[in-house]
Amino acid sequence: MTEQGALDAGESEEPIAGTDAGPADEYWAKRNLERIQSAHTRASKLFEAARDALASSREEAERLAREALTEAAHAYWFAEGTADAGAEHKYLHQIGRWTCKTFGCELVWGGTNYRTYCSVKLADKRFGLSVHFVARRLCSVCDQDVTECSHRRSRLYWVRGEKTPSGICRVCGNEDGCEHQPAKLYRAGVFRIVKDARLIEGSFVDVPADPLARPVYLEVETDALSRAVRMAFPDVPARCNHCLQPYHGLPESLNIAGLSGEKPTPTT
Repeated sequence: MTEQGALDAGESEEPIAGTDAGPADEYWAKRNLERIQSAHTRASKLFEAARDALASSREEAERLAREALTEAAHAYWFAEGTADAGAEHKYLHQIGRWTCKTFGCELVWGGTNYRTYCSVKLADKRFGLSVHFVARRLCSVCDQDVTECSHRRSRLYWVRGEKTPSGICRVCGNEDGCEHQPAKLYRAGVFRIVKDARLIEGSFVDVPADPLARPVYLEVETDALSRAVRMAFPDVPARCNHCLQPYHGLPESLNIAGLSGEKPTPTT
């Protein structure tokens, strides 16, 4: 054995490709933790770069800060429902507060109402998009239809570090940039390769299966007077101070069917 979970082909203890390699619970938990940490690291580096750039270019610093907010929101969404959710959500607010205090934040006029694209505001509304579709789903271990093969997500399997016919790595699911080798066997989980998908419908849920299936903006309900002022003075910005408010903790579950005040617009 040359590395954790990997075997060189030809070793005496080499199992057979496609055979069971144990339970998958810890594997999937580790994979998700890696996603959380990776997004958090990107957010942290961007946030640090934004503060460093402030002295030389406010425009560049603001760009970096808002990219940091996006990555921090991703880290929180990956962590949602885990012990790391609170820390990631609070870190998102920390970046948001600095960004709002340093550059200010504006609502965007959408023609009939204001919109916010703020990552903090989006993360503070606990909902996402659940997509219902019909498709062929192929097993990453054996390339067969998942309804016809015996491989299950609750188990790990020994697979070679090679590409599937779809061009993705059987071990990590990446199309490129991976270091897995065809001559080695790895313990890997089962993922589904979707082919020929046909969309049926989309609906809002508290926690989507895909953590990043979130709205791209929220419509902010305003009264008739505010809209009239906007029409009369189109160049006057509408400020948002959401991130300057005291930290309120993790967002509560929403009654999706009764959403009011801020209406979500699904991703495309």
